[in-house]
Amino acid sequence: MKKTYYLVIYDVKKGRGLVNALPSVIDEEAAQVLFQDANPTIERKRGGKFLVKEKRFFEYSNPDGSKTVFIICDAERIINP
Repeated sequence: MKKTYYLVIYDVKKGRGLVNALPSVIDEEAAQVLFQDANPTIERKRGGKFLVKEKRFFEYSNPDGSKTVFIICDAERIINP
């Protein structure tokens, strides 16, 4: 069965909502890190590095039989010196 992992990051210093969402599709390996680590660091090409403060997961069954796993993270942007 095919699974797609969809990550949405919200910066805790900005409001939630579609405008502030940083969505991306990630691979299974990156998803497993998010499932297992309590406060992982996420690096995005666009947006920089984030330290995950809170996360939520839910799975959606698509009409074609595949699954989409949504990973919603509230994260703090890491500023590099």
